[in-house]
Amino acid sequence: MAMVSTGDLNAARRIAEANVRELASMAREGLPIVCTEPAAALCLKEDYPMLVEHPDTRLISGLAIEAGSYLQELFQKGRLKKDFSPLPLRIGYHEPCHLRALQSGRPLRELLDQIPELDVRTLDKGCSGMAGTFGLTRENFDLSLEIGQPLVDEMQSPDFILGATECSSCRLQMQQDSPVETVHPIKLLAASYGLMPKLRDRLTKAVTATES
Repeated sequence: MAMVSTGDLNAARRIAEANVRELASMAREGLPIVCTEPAAALCLKEDYPMLVEHPDTRLISGLAIEAGSYLQELFQKGRLKKDFSPLPLRIGYHEPCHLRALQSGRPLRELLDQIPELDVRTLDKGCSGMAGTFGLTRENFDLSLEIGQPLVDEMQSPDFILGATECSSCRLQMQQDSPVETVHPIKLLAASYGLMPKLRDRLTKAVTATES
């Protein structure tokens, strides 16, 4: 997607062709292609069919799904474990633009509400300013920060123990001048399941430090 954004379609096409070859056999078996990055799901769904003319590409496009939507489907079918342990913290959640473009709602944001004692505050502050790799370039860095300043300011609030977003480039922006880290929402689900003890320990220490 970064290459598509900068207009390097030949390089993007070569990568897409290689990925289609890797994913085709699984797609033919009807397996979902789960993407933890919303941009990846969007790219597979919308950009790949325009880059590579092949029946497998359309098949992959139809099976690509963002991880939150995949987990939400399992939850709605009663196939997702609900034995969440409490996470007594307040976090700031940012919805990435690429997730919004998928028009599938905020599935992971909704699933976080299943975690006892987790206080999730949705930060409706617009685009983070990163726009994929836009904010990583020297010439765009200052403008990127200007666009994302409302979000950056929000993450400087002493009320938040943690930030959460599905987008890794948004995460970089959220951590600009912020005293707290930002993680993928799936990591919070995993910590509540007891699958990420180191993250849970860090969060516990952060809460203790805030209260002391």
